[in-house]
Amino acid sequence: MALTLLQRLLRGEKVLVPHSHPIHGLKPGLLGAREILTRFKADTGEMVTVGDILQNHALPRDLQVELDLVCLENTFRALGKVPPSQNLNFVNIEPLTLNSEAFWKQIPEWLEASAIPAGQ
Repeated sequence: MALTLLQRLLRGEKVLVPHSHPIHGLKPGLLGAREILTRFKADTGEMVTVGDILQNHALPRDLQVELDLVCLENTFRALGKVPPSQNLNFVNIEPLTLNSEAFWKQIPEWLEASAIPAGQ
């Protein structure tokens, strides 16, 4: 079941949507950052994150990295459509993805296309 869902996500049969969640400082109570997570609509109609798929050790690692790269590309594309901000942007990246050559080849282009200010 999980493998079928992973394959459906990679084929684009389910739309992967970046969602931004605010992160507020506890003391000042002000918005200090955003965390961007990727979600998709489950067959139940509920929006769910891809985290369970990316962390399921029974699934093929190469397909998990491929899915994470698609999620990251969507995230950086979405960041390129919003005005630059002084707030930090947090993006979850799986350890397997960090070890992949494809990630390191692609990240400069994604950062260039995004609206993330230098240093963030």
